[in-house]
This record gives sequence, structure tokens and C-alpha cells, in this order.
Amino acid sequence: MKRLLALGIVALMSGIGGVAHAAFIQVGSESAFLGYFSDVRVEDFEDETFIPGLSIDDDPWPGSIHDGVYENVVDEDTDPPSRQSYIFDSMWGFGGLFDCSPNTEGASIDVYVGTTLVMTIPNTATGEFYGFRSDTDPFSEVIFREGVVPAEDKETYYAMELVIAPVAAPIPATIYLLGTGLAGLVGLRARFRK
Repeated sequence: MKRLLALGIVALMSGIGGVAHAAFIQVGSESAFLGYFSDVRVEDFEDETFIPGLSIDDDPWPGSIHDGVYENVVDEDTDPPSRQSYIFDSMWGFGGLFDCSPNTEGASIDVYVGTTLVMTIPNTATGEFYGFRSDTDPFSEVIFREGVVPAEDKETYYAMELVIAPVAAPIPATIYLLGTGLAGLVGLRARFRK
């Protein structure tokens, strides 16, 4: 019996450790991304006002919005490094149309969530969709850093569109309490009618 209990505890602890990290899955096309999520937000960079909840931290090397694109540079050789953080309240998926050819091909762009490398946008990208989703935990920040393929000094890129799959707002517990209370009142009314 003690062995069975010990095995159960070990199995439980192994299971708890297994769900601590999110798994990220690359999504190969915008239509697949849109088909996976029922609610998405699209930023098309037509003006300098972002969709609610979205911000881009590109300080101290600010990018620019022009002609329907967001333009910036990833460069690890500057001091401080030129990186961009795309921040949204809470999301399950992130993607977009990216072009790495404005100033000839440079380095690739490595895309991180926290310290996890999620995907790489190749230096040959010319407007294709690159995206990913989390299958376990939502996230709130996506970081663009200079990649290493090929070993160039920087990468100028255009983000022509961002597609974000936000986390749905949870239904407050008070709604469930209200529903339970109303169901109880209906039950009491039916009982007293008998």
C-alpha cells in the first residue's frame, strides 16, 4: 500500500512539472491561423493608433509607421541592442505579414516569448505570413531580435500586418452565482405550487 501511495505521489509530481511550460506551435499560413481562433485582432498600420491593448516597445531605437507598414531594425551590435517587444494584454497566438527585403537581405529575425525561441523569420521573407500559437499558457509579449542566419550585421524589416488571438475575458464568478440563485428560486416556486 505504501509503495502504491509513493508511486501515486511521484506520478502526481511528474504531472505537475510537465504543465509548467507553454508549448508553441508554428502556424504556416494566415488562413490556418484565422481558422484556429474564433476571435482575432488585426493591426494594419494604416495610422499611428494601434488596436486597443497593443503596444510596441522599441525604445531607444523607435521604428516608424508609413505607407501601411511598421518599419524597424533588429541589431544586436548596437548599444543597447535594437529589439522590439510587441505587447498585448494576453494572447494565445501571434502572427503577421513580414518583409525582410527593404534594404537588401540582412540577418534573420528570431522571435521569442520570454527566453524561448519560438520561430525564425528568414531574411528572404517578402510579405509572407509567419505566426505561432500556444497550446497551454497565454503570453503577453513577443520579442524580435536579430537572428544569426546568415551572419550579417542587422535586419531592416516591415511588419505589414499583425494578427493577434486574444485571451477571451472570463465570465465572472458572480454570474454563475446569480444563475444558481435564479435556478433555486425557480425550483422553490415550482415546489410551492404543488
